[in-house]
Amino acid sequence: PIPCVPWQSQTSGQYQRRVHGQTIRDIFLYLDRTYVIQTADVRSLWDMGLQLFCKHLKLNEEVERKTIHCVLFLIESERKQESINRSLVKTLLRMLIALGIYQSSFEVEFFRATEGYYYEEGHRLIRRFSIPDYLAHVSDRLKQELERVEFYLDVRSRKQLITKTEEQMVKLHVDTILNKGYAELMANDRKEHLKRMYNLISAVGELDKLKSAFGIYIEKTGASIVLDKEKDKVMVPSLLTFKKSLDSILAESFRDNEEFKYALKSSFEAFINQRQNRPAEMIAKFLDRQLKQGNKGPSEEELEDLLKHVLII
Repeated sequence: PIPCVPWQSQTSGQYQRRVHGQTIRDIFLYLDRTYVIQTADVRSLWDMGLQLFCKHLKLNEEVERKTIHCVLFLIESERKQESINRSLVKTLLRMLIALGIYQSSFEVEFFRATEGYYYEEGHRLIRRFSIPDYLAHVSDRLKQELERVEFYLDVRSRKQLITKTEEQMVKLHVDTILNKGYAELMANDRKEHLKRMYNLISAVGELDKLKSAFGIYIEKTGASIVLDKEKDKVMVPSLLTFKKSLDSILAESFRDNEEFKYALKSSFEAFINQRQNRPAEMIAKFLDRQLKQGNKGPSEEELEDLLKHVLII
């Protein structure tokens, strides 16, 4: 293996001395600011240093290859939670940008390495972690990649970097995420985790799958309430509680998405109709009991609110 830190430091030092050349630039500062500006086809000391350094770097492909390899090695080390010299990485990447080879030489390899790293990690952790823990980990990874853009990567890498990370960590595993953990999160009213799930799945363009899972969960859970004849007396209160929970999740976790609202409505209708007229009979009896309670029952305001929600069912 290449001793990356010494190699990186040496390359960075050569770049600083040969391109920046502060002492030489100080000596010829007057010429740089007068003669060069006024004379066509004459480069500044900075541009000459950059051109010469780039020329020699390209003449020795091994130097360029080792430099890129070592930067990638350090970034992977940081992804593994190891401490690295971030300032050194920043200097070397700024060097590649200045030389005009960041995108053509580094970025292609960087994105390939990113896809490989998160492909392996995604497949390993989706089996090991619970879904809430996995989604939290993915969110942390995305934040870490954004920090890398802010600190040492070219800002133009941001969009592709995030997209490739999301594809490997989320898009490839949407079915597993929904099959393994969605129903449990819904049943336990885990709004924060559901919100994270919605945002991540939305980012990879797979909301239709989440909407479908939402509808299936409503139909299955609702049918278990409506079809249980032994619990007819608590059918309506149970349905009201269920509907209230779904409305809350829709508002707080699913951004009041109109398509999800329609899925809720149609799924409710589907399971209500599984028992013909019985739900309607139980709703009528429930309202009759509430109205007969008089002063002991709900206030006028509470009764109006109750009627509104019952009629929605």
